[in-house]
Amino acid sequence: MIRDIIKNNKEKLNILLNIPQAKTLRELARLSGVSLSTVQRYMAKLKRYGMLKFVPNDAYFGLIRLAVLFSYSKKVNVGYSQLPIGTMSIRNFVGVGRKILLITAYLPQVFVDTYLAELFSIIDCEVLGIIHAKEYLAWKPEASVLKMYRSDKHSELGKKVYETLEESKKPVNYRPNDRTPDSIDLKILTGKLAFGPYGKIGNQLNRLEKYFRESWNISKQTISYHYRSHVLKGWKYNTYHFYLPHERVPFSLLYLVGEEAPALARALMIIPHSLSAYVEEKSAVVLVQYPDTLQRYLYEVASTAKVEIPYGPFIMNLSLSRYIPPFWRFVKGKAKKWKWKWPEKYALLNSRQLKTSAKFNGY
Repeated sequence: MIRDIIKNNKEKLNILLNIPQAKTLRELARLSGVSLSTVQRYMAKLKRYGMLKFVPNDAYFGLIRLAVLFSYSKKVNVGYSQLPIGTMSIRNFVGVGRKILLITAYLPQVFVDTYLAELFSIIDCEVLGIIHAKEYLAWKPEASVLKMYRSDKHSELGKKVYETLEESKKPVNYRPNDRTPDSIDLKILTGKLAFGPYGKIGNQLNRLEKYFRESWNISKQTISYHYRSHVLKGWKYNTYHFYLPHERVPFSLLYLVGEEAPALARALMIIPHSLSAYVEEKSAVVLVQYPDTLQRYLYEVASTAKVEIPYGPFIMNLSLSRYIPPFWRFVKGKAKKWKWKWPEKYALLNSRQLKTSAKFNGY
């Protein structure tokens, strides 16, 4: 558990707390007041237990995430090669009297209708809900919350979640950028999402070139300019997701519907072992992995909000594969005249797999 890694170790706690704002390992070491070698050793340990994530401002890049919930009775035999470009994951969940197929996607906002039309032509099942994630949330470490959690002060943690619920009753705001990002920006973004926030950008682009069998010949100066002048403007934070053994603590899906669904999703996302949330005006999909000690806060807070969970909680099967779309294939043009296009041919990028007991590599 998270508290087992950071308990009674101020040095490790400082590193974890500074991951969100540090853009490089050197900056992380400086902010944490430790040596670079100490940070590198700790990062190697963290990678064995979870995943470091680069979290962008989707609207800045003109992108949006989708979560589509299907109900099915017979097994749905679809693979990534059959699904539209932009698909990120296929997850199967089970609940009381129902099975859920969750498809997540990440693509330009202008192509949402095109994507959904293709998806529905392939998967002929009842649609329970579609979340256009006008707000995407990923858990990130917060000092006050981790202090309560590692000290077993769960009553204080519950109070903090309630306070966050009240403070989070605000509209969902999503305004996609009018500017179409250029190909290099989107290649850098793909690399960061696929290989993590702290890898060298040039090395990440080389890996993409080899995977897609392309040759870009982008100079170091050009890469540096695009990263600093464009991509960093669309960077929100980094985070770390710590995964518990899923055979003991399963992953759960909550489909929230109601006036305060966004506020409840925001409140739940401060709890350690929350993973991610797809949020729009009156609905949300929240993915969590709560041990028994945290389950009560989910339901105590949910009981006070103007929200329904129409299909109950669902438990995920133990394996999945996660893909990062090749975003640069959504644009055409050159210089400052880039335009969005819907690709006719594409390939999917399989992100690095975590070394866990089951083949699972993140959200």
